[in-house]
Amino acid sequence: MTDSKIIFIGTGQFAGPILENLIKNRYNIIRVITAPDKPVGRRQELTASAVKEIALRHKLFLS
Repeated sequence: MTDSKIIFIGTGQFAGPILENLIKNRYNIIRVITAPDKPVGRRQELTASAVKEIALRHKLFLS
């Protein structure tokens, strides 16, 4: 783990693997900021971004 405190901001397809790599390398991520859930598909069901799902899985503070 490093002494740096990181606020991660991202949503797109490249942001998920980057966040996973930061977690794997034990960086001190103090907050994750990502886009709100969006309606997807014919039924317009709200779907979380990959970044939000990763943050929730690792119990990171999410905004």
